[in-house]
Amino acid sequence: MAKIKIVAYQIAEKIDILKFKDTKPAELIYFDPTIESELFYQIYKEQYISVYKYGIVCFFNIKPDQTERFLKLIYPFALTRIDWELIKEFDVETYSHGIKFSFNKLEIGYPESEIIKLIMLNVAQSLTLDYYSLQAKILYNDVNLHSESLEKFQKLNVSNKELKRIIGKVLSIKNRLITNLYILDASPGTYQNEKLQTLDLGLKENLNMYKRSDTLHSELLVIREQLELFNDIVDHELDVKLEIIIIGLIVFEIFNTLIEYII
Repeated sequence: MAKIKIVAYQIAEKIDILKFKDTKPAELIYFDPTIESELFYQIYKEQYISVYKYGIVCFFNIKPDQTERFLKLIYPFALTRIDWELIKEFDVETYSHGIKFSFNKLEIGYPESEIIKLIMLNVAQSLTLDYYSLQAKILYNDVNLHSESLEKFQKLNVSNKELKRIIGKVLSIKNRLITNLYILDASPGTYQNEKLQTLDLGLKENLNMYKRSDTLHSELLVIREQLELFNDIVDHELDVKLEIIIIGLIVFEIFNTLIEYII
């Protein structure tokens, strides 16, 4: 048996894989032009690299110095770089007797490229789920600060514009999850292959992707509901201020009219 490590890096929210593809950094053995979401390269025998449009680069059996060189090649094509890079590792043992899952580890038989590609895809999907879960927690902390302010001072210290920005961020995360993740659907390339379908389902279970996805969607729903409530409060405060201004203008006009009448 050979023990091999998969390492995935989230380097950006998006990678321009079409432009990167034109640089021909290695032998490209898979690219689906209908979805344009993944580049799968073979470096040497049983050495692979996958690049995903949602900002992840995944390495199978690649040495650290090779990894560093490849990342330097791809950085210029990374759009919306993130402040910190997330890393996820997953262990694979090849030439085992059949498929066997354990914690953060998978045993397989002969390492066919299709099998390796599917494992790397699921590790990448798991990592991007980690990234968006972290984004949701940051948003939740921001919203919670406004909740505490409302409880303590009976007012929101946030503008209508800022609330709409945060709501937009929540919707953006939800849209990216729908566009980029295949958690509820079979992964591309597995539809007519029972062996790959079984492996795909097993990987999703092993990486706890179903539960984590449900939790993330629930958290985003709670955040959005809170933000919409805050937005209603801010809109009401603006309406009250506007009414006071209008009443003040009316009183002023009446006062001026009375003064003119008396004079």
